Amino acid sequence: MANLQEDSNPDSRLILTAENHNTDLHNEKADTPDSGGPGGCRGWGARHTVVVMATLGLFIDYMLQTVLAVTIVAMVGQNATREEVEGEVCPLPEGHNATQEIRAGVFAWDERTQGLIQGCFYYGCALMSLPAGRVAETCGATRVFGAMVAAGCLLCLLSPVAAQTSTYLFVALRVTQGAAVVRHG
Repeated sequence: MANLQEDSNPDSRLILTAENHNTDLHNEKADTPDSGGPGGCRGWGARHTVVVMATLGLFIDYMLQTVLAVTIVAMVGQNATREEVEGEVCPLPEGHNATQEIRAGVFAWDERTQGLIQGCFYYGCALMSLPAGRVAETCGATRVFGAMVAAGCLLCLLSPVAAQTSTYLFVALRVTQGAAVVRHG
């Protein structure tokens, strides 16, 4: 039984002795997940998991944002126009073949269409910044962040089908993808 002393104050509070107090603290500490007790690893808590997941989510968001800038080169192919160089130019060595093979891409998008496709991602970001923040206030930021990263990834998987179907469908998908991957900063 615990050694209890009654205080001489009129409120008559109960005080635990130092011996029982240390034992109770030791028992409480052993059951916390951060303490290496039965519930988890020593030093690894929920906050560390959130940090790792948020880092991976931001990495995925950045990849979804920039992947089209790299892949559009192969999607469109090389441009057949050549710029004429004026002035003195270093001559090619003898025996060098000056002709280049022009690779055609799958899509015949001009530069304006390519710019629209790449830029429409940011229209979605601008449209959803405030509504996504409000939803994060009510539902919790980690849930909203995870759902938006998952939605952005699913839309990325649908982008080849949308691009082959219609340019306008691909633009709409990129706007939606931008809405799902709201800029974080």
